[in-house]
Amino acid sequence: MGDRCFLVHLETSAKQRFIFDTTKRRENVGASELIYRLGVWTREALGAGNATGGLLPGFRPAQWSIGRGDPAELLTEAGGAVSVLVRDADAGRALVTEVTRRALHEAPGLDVCGVLSSPFEWNGAEEDEFGRVRSPLALRAAEVRRLLPRVRSRRPGPVARFARIPVVASCAASGLPACDVVPDGDGVRVWQARSASSLAKRDHRQRGYERLAEAAGINAPAVAAGGSEVSPADVVRAISDLLGDTDDWVAVIHADGNSLGELFRNLDLRIVERDGSVDCATYARELKALSAAVDTCTRAAFRVAFGEATRRCPPQMRVWGNAPVLPLVLGGDDLTVLCLGDVSLPFLSSYLTAFEEETRNCPDIAALLPEGLTACAGLAAVKSHFPFSDAHELAGELAEEAKRAVKAHAPQTAPAKRTAAAMAPSDGETSGGGRGRPTVSALSFHVVTDSTASTLRDLRRALTIDGTSLVAQPYVTTPGATGGWLHGRHYDDLCQRVALITDRSGQHGAPIPDGLAHGESGGYSARERALPASQLHELREALFSGAEVARGLFQQMLPRYGSAGLREIGGPDGDLFFDVDPPPAGTSRPHELPTRMTGLLDAMAAVDLMHGGVA
Repeated sequence: MGDRCFLVHLETSAKQRFIFDTTKRRENVGASELIYRLGVWTREALGAGNATGGLLPGFRPAQWSIGRGDPAELLTEAGGAVSVLVRDADAGRALVTEVTRRALHEAPGLDVCGVLSSPFEWNGAEEDEFGRVRSPLALRAAEVRRLLPRVRSRRPGPVARFARIPVVASCAASGLPACDVVPDGDGVRVWQARSASSLAKRDHRQRGYERLAEAAGINAPAVAAGGSEVSPADVVRAISDLLGDTDDWVAVIHADGNSLGELFRNLDLRIVERDGSVDCATYARELKALSAAVDTCTRAAFRVAFGEATRRCPPQMRVWGNAPVLPLVLGGDDLTVLCLGDVSLPFLSSYLTAFEEETRNCPDIAALLPEGLTACAGLAAVKSHFPFSDAHELAGELAEEAKRAVKAHAPQTAPAKRTAAAMAPSDGETSGGGRGRPTVSALSFHVVTDSTASTLRDLRRALTIDGTSLVAQPYVTTPGATGGWLHGRHYDDLCQRVALITDRSGQHGAPIPDGLAHGESGGYSARERALPASQLHELREALFSGAEVARGLFQQMLPRYGSAGLREIGGPDGDLFFDVDPPPAGTSRPHELPTRMTGLLDAMAAVDLMHGGVA
């Protein structure tokens, strides 16, 4: 048997659009399940659990290995992407054909594309364009990443599948052309037009509830008021329904790891520097272990954050004892969550901290990066009637804002000492050194009170007056993180300002007695806040008139409210504004990384995202 192999890569695209192009939370869950099923379709197409045999009868995903002479090997599977090694090119093409055919049949509207690499020798070695000796499998992984967008651009996208000629009714949930009328809810509009995409999502929602319940660690049935048992899947369904019907704020959260792409792209170079090995078997083993480890750490961090959100969630807001948190994408290093606004910031900060801790304590990750991994996240808080597709787009922009800041201030690296196998810069580096990996996690957030600003850039421009930023984001969540650019911008600083705003004890810094701060319903008593809301709103309005106007009002208020915490409400220096270190020279778009700011507006907005103002 020869050593020639091929790499097959299948991937979904526009996942978030597919999930959020419907206004129904239950269909969001079904869409999440359909994306997850790409891995199921791939395994079944190869032959695992396939009664008809599949392409390779007897295929066993956990046992088959190219290195042991098997005809195929499942390399990675996470986050709506699957990579498979095959020995026969025809089998690889047939796999792409079968999986994409099944996606068209079972998930109309989901874009699934697959590519086949050029052949390579399993026991060989190759040089890249810089003359570095690298694993052929690593080079094919880079090749399929380049090929995929080209192949995808040459064929019609999912929208082309839904023609509107002749004229047809629109789907009540997605706006796509309807293909059937189905019952949904009660009342005069119980029968509603639905598209093929919406119907597929409806059909897969129950499987989605079951999978998400397992992901959240909801394993035991809940007990309803009448004493009957409620299954874990029904708990998730109730959470989904609540997030679709509530009048409270709902947070759309997106998070992913920092510089994970660079880590995977240059994994074989790290192996060479550590072990001196470039063989495909070693690379495949390390890639599998790293991919599985990141996925496991993401899921573990989510469970920690879910538990923390439940602990902080008032009993009357819980759904059968669980916080209203709905994970829609949970795989690889990606996290997309819908969450009740009241516990959203505690959930997110807990997730980022837990992700760092989980990756730092994971042997497969620590072998490559002893310090572990970091992540960044964005949170967009909206009302349930707001288009969630727009909210997720904003959350993604907020996550990118946080990433841009932590990457700009990442530690400077010395020029790398390169072995004979790594004599040229790796992807994203320069031969003279550059910014290293981000060492902190961070988050940005925004509470959407109107829809006049369509992008984050517009929002930030409106919140910049005379060169001073009226927000201090992003906030770093890494415990104990220090640095000039972090001055006043740690998540603990935000929590302290929120605590000052919501303090009703009458004693600055004193704990709030439970009986005084909260009633039986979980609401606040009528006792006046130490910092009256009317004064804070007046100060907020003054900020939009310019820094000098706002500072003048701030100075007038200090004699009366300074002892109540007003000195710390804007920043750590006893003033309404504070300064941080500028970004290093050479940073792209430095104007988007302000150096003068205030934390007042962030704290006032965060009150709605931390129940009771305490996080």
